[in-house]
Amino acid sequence: MMPDSAQYQSGNRGAVVVFACHADDIVDCCRMVTNELAEHQLILRGFEHLIDQGYIDREISTYERELIDRLSAYPVQFQNVYYFKGDA
Repeated sequence: MMPDSAQYQSGNRGAVVVFACHADDIVDCCRMVTNELAEHQLILRGFEHLIDQGYIDREISTYERELIDRLSAYPVQFQNVYYFKGDA
């Protein structure tokens, strides 16, 4: 997250975001997600999981389904941001 953000100022040092994105390829996805997160004073540092919906070998959660279903309205969807404090 950006150092001048309210969340950073309150002691948080990171965040986890589950998102859905409609993009042509991984490069486009990274660009789009980076731009969207920046609008919310977040910086993309990496992905825990990044997989095409068609290759998910488990049941999609209700939250994931809601995000996917909203992609026709806007190509990057997320709702919940989980902030966390630093280790120190």
